[in-house]
Amino acid sequence: MLQMQWLEPPGDPRWVDVLLDFTNEAFLVLSTTIWARVASGECAFGLGGLDRVMDDLEYRLQDPELSHNPRMHSVVITLLQATIHIWIDPSAARSPVARKARAFFTWLVNLVEKGRCESWHVRDHIICLLDHYIAVNPSQAFWDREEDEMEANATPKEAIKQMLQDNDVRVRCRAAIAVARLFRFTQNPYHVDQGGQQKDRAAPLYLQVTMTDVASYEK
Repeated sequence: MLQMQWLEPPGDPRWVDVLLDFTNEAFLVLSTTIWARVASGECAFGLGGLDRVMDDLEYRLQDPELSHNPRMHSVVITLLQATIHIWIDPSAARSPVARKARAFFTWLVNLVEKGRCESWHVRDHIICLLDHYIAVNPSQAFWDREEDEMEANATPKEAIKQMLQDNDVRVRCRAAIAVARLFRFTQNPYHVDQGGQQKDRAAPLYLQVTMTDVASYEK
């Protein structure tokens, strides 16, 4: 169905029905390919379809085997990346989809913080997701959640900086690149506080990221 030459992207009710009927094995194999089609605009995907998929994903993650499967972690990350243009839209800010996107973000960040994400590839993928999110929403306004929503221990920016301490050099390298890009949001390095004094905006970030102890990694 996805290989047909559509004049218009296939509507999500039709192919979402197919996706939700997948076995767990087929879901792991095929879903990331479908997310890529969504990101490229080859498959239409609205709030309704995304809501159904997120519900299905949450249900599948209740299986302990799947919830600890690195491939499943990558599926969640890829879904969030491919649909960021949907759930980050201000018109969807108070929708169930936005709440579920924040919940998946929180789950991923806490997974890393608690040491339950053993795959370096997944941790690397999480940094890419956080970096993408910050580029789209540098104010992190989307991260503001309602009272009944579970909170992550760190915001996306803080989570990236914490991953500078990762045990795998490949992940630390990715985190260093992502942290360097945070300086894009301090292009005007000074701001004026209420007392009329100029304060350096970039200096606190610089101090935070240069306090990383690399001695334990050097051989």
